[in-house]
Amino acid sequence: MSQPEKDIYREAVASGNLMAIRQVSWQMPDVKQSSKAKRLLEICDSAKEEGRKVIVFSFFRNTLNKVHQLLGDRCLETITGDISPARRQEIVDAFNAAEAGAVLVSQVQAGGTGLNLTAADVVIHYDPWWNTAVENQASDRAHRIGQKNPVTVYRLIMKDTVEERILALQQDKAGMAEQI
Repeated sequence: MSQPEKDIYREAVASGNLMAIRQVSWQMPDVKQSSKAKRLLEICDSAKEEGRKVIVFSFFRNTLNKVHQLLGDRCLETITGDISPARRQEIVDAFNAAEAGAVLVSQVQAGGTGLNLTAADVVIHYDPWWNTAVENQASDRAHRIGQKNPVTVYRLIMKDTVEERILALQQDKAGMAEQI
Protein backbone atom coordinates (compact mmCIF):
# COMPACT_ATOMS: atom_id res chain seq x y z
CA MET A 1 0.00 0.00 0.00
CA SER A 2 1.06 3.55 -0.59
CA GLN A 3 1.21 5.86 2.41
CA PRO A 4 -2.17 7.48 1.57
CA GLU A 5 -3.70 3.99 1.37
CA LYS A 6 -2.17 3.08 4.73
CA ASP A 7 -3.70 6.22 6.25
CA ILE A 8 -7.11 5.43 4.77
CA TYR A 9 -6.81 1.82 5.95
CA ARG A 10 -6.00 2.91 9.51
CA GLU A 11 -9.06 5.19 9.50
CA ALA A 12 -11.24 2.34 8.24
CA VAL A 13 -9.91 0.00 10.94
CA ALA A 14 -10.52 2.64 13.61
CA SER A 15 -14.11 3.00 12.39
CA GLY A 16 -14.70 -0.74 12.88
CA ASN A 17 -16.48 -0.94 9.52
CA LEU A 18 -15.36 -4.26 8.03
CA MET A 19 -16.77 -3.47 4.60
CA ALA A 20 -14.81 -0.18 4.48
CA ILE A 21 -11.71 -2.05 5.61
CA ARG A 22 -12.14 -4.59 2.82
CA GLN A 23 -12.65 -1.91 0.14
CA VAL A 24 -9.80 0.38 1.12
CA SER A 25 -8.25 0.18 -2.35
CA TRP A 26 -11.13 2.24 -3.76
CA GLN A 27 -11.08 4.95 -1.10
CA MET A 28 -8.24 6.86 -2.75
CA PRO A 29 -9.28 10.31 -4.04
CA ASP A 30 -7.83 9.35 -7.46
CA VAL A 31 -8.64 5.69 -8.01
CA LYS A 32 -5.80 5.38 -10.51
CA GLN A 33 -3.44 5.87 -7.55
CA SER A 34 -4.78 2.76 -5.83
CA SER A 35 -2.19 -0.02 -5.64
CA LYS A 36 -4.77 -2.62 -6.63
CA ALA A 37 -6.10 -0.51 -9.48
CA LYS A 38 -2.56 -0.10 -10.82
CA ARG A 39 -1.99 -3.86 -10.69
CA LEU A 40 -5.37 -4.53 -12.29
CA LEU A 41 -4.47 -2.20 -15.17
CA GLU A 42 -1.09 -3.92 -15.60
CA ILE A 43 -2.71 -7.35 -15.82
CA CYS A 44 -5.43 -6.18 -18.22
CA ASP A 45 -2.94 -4.32 -20.43
CA SER A 46 -0.69 -7.38 -20.57
CA ALA A 47 -3.64 -9.63 -21.37
CA LYS A 48 -4.66 -7.36 -24.24
CA GLU A 49 -1.12 -7.36 -25.64
CA GLU A 50 -1.10 -11.17 -25.44
CA GLY A 51 -4.47 -11.49 -27.18
CA ARG A 52 -6.26 -12.71 -24.06
CA LYS A 53 -9.59 -11.90 -22.41
CA VAL A 54 -10.14 -11.20 -18.73
CA ILE A 55 -12.80 -11.86 -16.10
CA VAL A 56 -12.72 -9.72 -12.94
CA PHE A 57 -14.67 -11.03 -9.96
CA SER A 58 -15.60 -9.16 -6.80
CA PHE A 59 -18.23 -9.52 -4.13
CA PHE A 60 -18.72 -5.77 -3.83
CA ARG A 61 -20.91 -3.88 -6.28
CA ASN A 62 -18.99 -0.68 -5.58
CA THR A 63 -15.81 -2.47 -6.63
CA LEU A 64 -17.48 -3.72 -9.80
CA ASN A 65 -18.57 -0.17 -10.65
CA LYS A 66 -15.11 1.24 -9.98
CA VAL A 67 -13.42 -1.47 -12.06
CA HIS A 68 -15.83 -0.71 -14.88
CA GLN A 69 -15.10 3.02 -14.62
CA LEU A 70 -11.35 2.39 -14.48
CA LEU A 71 -11.27 0.12 -17.53
CA GLY A 72 -13.91 2.01 -19.52
CA ASP A 73 -14.91 0.64 -22.90
CA ARG A 74 -12.84 -2.52 -22.44
CA CYS A 75 -15.64 -3.76 -20.17
CA LEU A 76 -18.92 -5.29 -21.16
CA GLU A 77 -22.05 -4.87 -19.05
CA THR A 78 -21.40 -5.89 -15.45
CA ILE A 79 -22.98 -9.15 -14.28
CA THR A 80 -24.70 -8.87 -10.89
CA GLY A 81 -27.35 -10.87 -9.09
CA ASP A 82 -29.99 -8.44 -10.36
CA ILE A 83 -29.48 -9.51 -13.96
CA SER A 84 -31.67 -12.33 -15.23
CA PRO A 85 -30.00 -15.60 -16.31
CA ALA A 86 -31.06 -14.94 -19.91
CA ARG A 87 -29.43 -11.49 -19.89
CA ARG A 88 -26.30 -12.93 -18.25
CA GLN A 89 -26.02 -15.37 -21.12
CA GLU A 90 -26.39 -12.52 -23.63
CA ILE A 91 -23.52 -10.68 -21.91
CA VAL A 92 -21.39 -13.83 -21.99
CA ASP A 93 -22.19 -14.31 -25.68
CA ALA A 94 -21.10 -10.71 -26.37
CA PHE A 95 -17.92 -11.34 -24.35
CA ASN A 96 -17.22 -14.50 -26.34
CA ALA A 97 -17.54 -12.51 -29.58
CA ALA A 98 -15.50 -9.53 -28.32
CA GLU A 99 -11.95 -8.79 -29.38
CA ALA A 100 -8.87 -9.67 -27.34
CA GLY A 101 -8.46 -7.39 -24.35
CA ALA A 102 -12.16 -7.47 -23.49
CA VAL A 103 -12.97 -7.56 -19.78
CA LEU A 104 -16.02 -9.12 -18.17
CA VAL A 105 -16.72 -7.75 -14.69
CA SER A 106 -18.91 -9.89 -12.46
CA GLN A 107 -20.13 -10.34 -8.96
CA VAL A 108 -18.46 -13.54 -7.79
CA GLN A 109 -21.73 -15.28 -6.92
CA ALA A 110 -23.64 -14.19 -10.04
CA GLY A 111 -20.95 -15.07 -12.56
CA GLY A 112 -19.55 -17.99 -10.63
CA THR A 113 -22.34 -20.44 -11.33
CA GLY A 114 -24.01 -21.76 -14.44
CA LEU A 115 -21.94 -19.86 -17.00
CA ASN A 116 -19.35 -21.07 -19.47
CA LEU A 117 -16.67 -18.38 -19.70
CA THR A 118 -14.03 -20.21 -21.74
CA ALA A 119 -13.39 -17.15 -23.92
CA ALA A 120 -11.41 -15.82 -20.95
CA ASP A 121 -8.05 -17.18 -19.96
CA VAL A 122 -7.24 -14.59 -17.29
CA VAL A 123 -9.29 -14.57 -14.07
CA ILE A 124 -8.82 -11.86 -11.44
CA HIS A 125 -10.32 -12.02 -7.96
CA TYR A 126 -10.16 -8.39 -6.94
CA ASP A 127 -10.88 -9.07 -3.28
CA PRO A 128 -10.85 -12.33 -1.34
CA TRP A 129 -14.10 -13.91 -0.30
CA TRP A 130 -14.47 -15.84 2.94
CA ASN A 131 -15.49 -19.02 1.18
CA THR A 132 -12.75 -20.41 -1.06
CA ALA A 133 -15.23 -22.74 -2.75
CA VAL A 134 -17.14 -19.72 -4.12
CA GLU A 135 -13.93 -18.24 -5.54
CA ASN A 136 -12.85 -21.59 -6.98
CA GLN A 137 -16.24 -22.15 -8.57
CA ALA A 138 -16.02 -18.72 -10.18
CA SER A 139 -12.52 -19.45 -11.49
CA ASP A 140 -13.74 -22.78 -12.82
CA ARG A 141 -16.10 -20.94 -15.20
CA ALA A 142 -13.01 -20.35 -17.37
CA HIS A 143 -11.79 -23.95 -16.96
CA ARG A 144 -14.83 -25.48 -18.63
CA ILE A 145 -14.94 -27.91 -21.55
CA GLY A 146 -13.96 -25.96 -24.62
CA GLN A 147 -11.13 -23.98 -23.03
CA LYS A 148 -8.21 -24.05 -25.45
CA ASN A 149 -5.68 -22.03 -23.46
CA PRO A 150 -4.04 -22.23 -20.06
CA VAL A 151 -5.97 -20.14 -17.53
CA THR A 152 -4.12 -17.78 -15.20
CA VAL A 153 -5.87 -16.88 -11.94
CA TYR A 154 -4.81 -13.81 -9.95
CA ARG A 155 -5.90 -12.95 -6.44
CA LEU A 156 -5.16 -9.32 -5.58
CA ILE A 157 -4.27 -9.25 -1.89
CA MET A 158 -3.00 -6.13 -0.15
CA LYS A 159 -0.12 -6.75 2.22
CA ASP A 160 -0.64 -5.99 5.92
CA THR A 161 -4.43 -5.86 5.65
CA VAL A 162 -7.39 -7.98 6.65
CA GLU A 163 -7.13 -9.55 3.19
CA GLU A 164 -4.04 -11.47 4.31
CA ARG A 165 -6.02 -12.74 7.28
CA ILE A 166 -8.86 -13.84 5.00
CA LEU A 167 -6.35 -15.69 2.82
CA ALA A 168 -4.90 -17.40 5.90
CA LEU A 169 -8.42 -18.35 7.01
CA GLN A 170 -9.09 -19.83 3.57
CA GLN A 171 -5.89 -21.88 3.79
CA ASP A 172 -6.78 -23.10 7.29
CA LYS A 173 -10.22 -24.17 6.07
CA ALA A 174 -8.66 -25.97 3.09
CA GLY A 175 -6.25 -27.76 5.43
CA MET A 176 -9.09 -28.90 7.69
CA ALA A 177 -11.09 -30.11 4.69
CA GLU A 178 -8.04 -32.04 3.46
CA GLN A 179 -7.66 -33.72 6.87
CA ILE A 180 -11.31 -34.74 6.93
